[in-house]
Amino acid sequence: MLLPTPGLSTARAQDGLSKAQQGRYRELIAKALQEYQLGHWPEARVFFSDAHSMWPNARTYRGLGMTCYEARNYVEAIQFLERALENQTQPLTDKLAAEARNILEQAKRFVSSVYITVTPDGATVTVDDKQFERRFDGALLLDPGEHQLDVQSPGYHPAHRSFTAEAGRPMHLRVDLTPDTPMQPEASDMAEDAPPEAAVRRPRRQPQAAATSEELSLGEQSPAAAATLVGLGLAGITTGWVFFDLHHKVRLNLWVKQVEAPLDMPADIDQSDLRSINTRGAIGVVGSAAGAIMLSLAQAFWLPDDPGVPPWAWAVGAAGVAIAVAAVVLATTMHICAVTDEDAACQSVTSDAMFAPMVGTLAIPFLTLPIMYAARERVPLQNTQVSFAFGGYGPGATHQSGFSLQISGQF
Repeated sequence: MLLPTPGLSTARAQDGLSKAQQGRYRELIAKALQEYQLGHWPEARVFFSDAHSMWPNARTYRGLGMTCYEARNYVEAIQFLERALENQTQPLTDKLAAEARNILEQAKRFVSSVYITVTPDGATVTVDDKQFERRFDGALLLDPGEHQLDVQSPGYHPAHRSFTAEAGRPMHLRVDLTPDTPMQPEASDMAEDAPPEAAVRRPRRQPQAAATSEELSLGEQSPAAAATLVGLGLAGITTGWVFFDLHHKVRLNLWVKQVEAPLDMPADIDQSDLRSINTRGAIGVVGSAAGAIMLSLAQAFWLPDDPGVPPWAWAVGAAGVAIAVAAVVLATTMHICAVTDEDAACQSVTSDAMFAPMVGTLAIPFLTLPIMYAARERVPLQNTQVSFAFGGYGPGATHQSGFSLQISGQF
């Protein structure tokens, strides 16, 4: 937990505060810091607010922002921290500014940026019965959950709309109001302007999507995306081990031929069998690795949004290290048999050169779990969108069946 540490520069404070006011300001700041250290966020905010009302400055904005962040009031935390970085009264040091930017980026992961466009211009827009206030980038920051949008303008029917904001995911809403009394064209004008019936063409009907598509942000929880990637991952790993088993059986059959062949007549090794061994082994390793990577990607869509790396994630990562070490030990210490080797130990699956890489692929999702947590803290993903389409016409799809995955944005 970072301490806000909003200080008072005595020389600068004397320009606007009396000695009594300076003493009161210091007292309020001391109480705010004490409550902050105890984790009493509402009480700390009250003292920071009182100090801020006496002398608004970048340090008090920062104290309010960090207190709101700890209290999980992320919308106000963002507003206060942005003002702290902009305010030139008692400006933040480079270190404090860097800490404020870090907390600011973390807070943005927990809110939704909503962009609202309305027609006509000048219409009154309220969200949850509050006047719509745009940020410098034109967005409205909202907490995740259900919200009510109301748009009104004289001479137009009011519009009311409910929508769901999702953490870390930008949303674009458009509302076009309809006039109370739409103008009706004259009958003669309609007759003159209307094209001949034969010339009227109906718009070509676009194919309907056979199934659903979903867009979401990396780092945003999505059970559907996670389940899809987990399913693909398990399928890849299962396929990989099935091909490894086939690879090993062919290899074992060749070993039996070598052992049972007379000493003066070595068994002929069919080149097609060698190709089969190599092909199935390669498919096994690639399939298992691809499945493990899918499981790693799934973590981005189901891991909780807790800041930091929780202890259980480190435990999972430690299990991945153990698996990886086991794979290295197998690769460096076990007796690896060639196809023509007649050693009895070659019957064991651990003597197969492909076995150690197969084991190593299983370590990937375990190792990436704590890394995923740490990366989300340090590398914010901005405007990063992932699109899934199952059947039908997905984003950019040109056919009506199958599965598509698209990733775009700034990393």
